[in-house]
Amino acid sequence: MKTDECLLEGSWHDENTPSIVSKSMFYYIQSVGHYLASKNYKTNRRDYNSMLLIHTMGGEGVLQYRNKTYKIKKNQVFIIDCIEQQFYGTGESGFWEFDYIHFNGSESRSYVARIMDNGGPVFRIERDSIISECIKRIHATINKKDKRVDIIVSKTIIEILTELLLKGCGTEELQDSRIPLSVQNAVRIIENSYNRPMSMDELSKEICVSKYHMSRLFKKHTGFSPYEYLIKQRLNQAKILLKTTDCPVGEISRKVGFESISHFIKMFSRYEKTTPLKFRGFWR
Repeated sequence: MKTDECLLEGSWHDENTPSIVSKSMFYYIQSVGHYLASKNYKTNRRDYNSMLLIHTMGGEGVLQYRNKTYKIKKNQVFIIDCIEQQFYGTGESGFWEFDYIHFNGSESRSYVARIMDNGGPVFRIERDSIISECIKRIHATINKKDKRVDIIVSKTIIEILTELLLKGCGTEELQDSRIPLSVQNAVRIIENSYNRPMSMDELSKEICVSKYHMSRLFKKHTGFSPYEYLIKQRLNQAKILLKTTDCPVGEISRKVGFESISHFIKMFSRYEKTTPLKFRGFWR
């Protein structure tokens, strides 16, 4: 059955074709809509180069994604990468009202992947959520054919993605009392001992947790792997020394814990996109 035959009166959708320049620069909208779907509405596909965000406003939907099934209730949103296999449609109630946006561009796929790692694809939002407001703003901009559409919707898509990332992190994880003691101990050890040789095996033994379990928990609660967090601390201290002292680069490398100057320069260049000496020159 065709999609339009499953939609009730009041449904609408619109397309957007961004300029080639906009596609190279911005996050951009591909299509938008508001659907009041009957019991036979469904979509089953893969290999569509688009990200999809759906906000349920009434009734119930169902999503099958990454070998899991989700019931999508009122005031819930889901976000998926349509390159992957997906099925979604009207739930058992036989009615599903939702807003949607298909979007792409810039770091869309990376954002969605990170959101999936942080509690996705389904999130509950409040009635006055910024996400709901942003979707309405995008709909209005597309419907009005505003000549600034590509710039406006790019900014608004970033707002939505940022909000979903923050929701995925969870406010409870911002409270030290909710972070596992093993992670707190690992953070403390890294921050206090970043300048000495440190392997992940040694760190896991020191906090009495297996290396793999430690890595999983650490990433979940800090957003970094333990090794990334260690490198971050070392580079932070190195930048302070480069800005405020005349210490040779080799000495700074040793002071902050790198096993060799070549490793220090390699890591510094990877994260800062410049060499330590050029970085120092920016502050002199």
